[in-house]
Amino acid sequence: MEFYLSKPEGNEVDLFLCLVGRFLTNINIHVPVMKQRMADLWRPIGGITIDEPIPTLFLFHFYHIVDMQRVLNGDPWNFEKHMLILGAIKNGKNPNLVLLHMVNFWVQIHKIPVGFKSQVVGENHEIFIRSFLEYDEKYNSNFLSLFISILVLVDVRKPLKN
Repeated sequence: MEFYLSKPEGNEVDLFLCLVGRFLTNINIHVPVMKQRMADLWRPIGGITIDEPIPTLFLFHFYHIVDMQRVLNGDPWNFEKHMLILGAIKNGKNPNLVLLHMVNFWVQIHKIPVGFKSQVVGENHEIFIRSFLEYDEKYNSNFLSLFISILVLVDVRKPLKN
């Protein structure tokens, strides 16, 4: 298993296998440590190259589509308590133009009567908590549970509470 912390010689970067990301922080990230920790955490079977093309913007180049999809679908990720916002590069788009402000969050909704714990109720909470993505069917099937759990998409530019 190889982890590349910089681009291997002679290899072209395939943007189809890249994610672009930034950390939600206003302090500097210790880049060499971050590169090693993310590679250790993700353990991609095909390897990974992590570059910083411009300050605070990172290019995560995977060498296998399964690795990239697993990381993209496994968020939220963080480094030293700073959230990493990831985005896929579509259609050869410039990595600098990928919008990095939407993050998936699992949210618990409490005080729901037993008979109302369903996906429909979770979807209807979208009005209050942003965009509904997924209902946790397995976790929410326990009728003794006092809450339901849903995955929502949150815009980090907006306050969570008004």
